[in-house]
Amino acid sequence: MPFPTHLLRSVLRAGSIPLLMGRPVRRRLLNCVQPYQQCEPRSSLGGKRSAIRTPDRKDIMSEDFDLFVIGTGDAGTTAANKCAAQGWRVGIVDALPYGGTCALRGCDPKKILRRGAEIVDAAYLMQGKGLSATGLSTDWADLIRHKRAYTDRVPEGAEKRLADNGIATFHGHAQFVSPNQLDIDGTEHRAKRFLIAAGARPRSLGFPGREYVTDSTDFLNLDALP
Repeated sequence: MPFPTHLLRSVLRAGSIPLLMGRPVRRRLLNCVQPYQQCEPRSSLGGKRSAIRTPDRKDIMSEDFDLFVIGTGDAGTTAANKCAAQGWRVGIVDALPYGGTCALRGCDPKKILRRGAEIVDAAYLMQGKGLSATGLSTDWADLIRHKRAYTDRVPEGAEKRLADNGIATFHGHAQFVSPNQLDIDGTEHRAKRFLIAAGARPRSLGFPGREYVTDSTDFLNLDALP
C-alpha cells in the first residue's frame, strides 16, 4: 500500500500535524521520496534562498522555522534533511538520544543479537555433515557488549549529520502551546509547519503477572538472561 502522499504534502505545505509512528509507516515514508522533492525553495516562503547553515541561539529565538520535527528516527530525519536541502529553516527535537527506535532500540540491535543465534543454529544443522558443533554456544554478555559498541555511537553521529545539514537540534520534551508554537522544557519556538514523528510506546498490560513481562527496549539492554 503506498504511503498517503497527501499526508506528507499537508505537513510540508499546509502546516497540519499528523501522527507518524511505527515501522510500517517509517518504511513507507522512506520509499516515498517524491513529496519531499517538491519542497518549495526558500524564496517561495518569503525570502532569498541562502546557503544552509546551523542557526545560532539568537536566530532561533527571534525567527520562525519553516518546519519543526518532533522525533529523530528515520521518518523525522528524512523529512528534516530533505527540506533543509531545499533551503527551509528546520528544527528538530527529541527527548531521547538521537537515532530513533530502529537504530537504538529495535531493528539494528536486534539483528546484531540474532546473528549470533543464527550462526550457532547453522552449525548444529551441519552437525554430522562435515562440521562439528560440539561445545558451540552464545555468550549473552559478549553479545550485549558488541551491540552497545554499535548503538552507543549512533546518537552523536545522528545529531552531527543533522547539524552539518543546517538543521537546528534540540533536546527535551516538546508540547504544543498554540497551533504554531512549541514549548521545549520551558523554551518556546515558533514554526509554520510541524511534523510529529515521535513513534509509539508499549501499552500497559492489564492482567495479573504483568510485572514479570519486559518490553523489547528493556530486553535489548539485559546484562544477563533471566
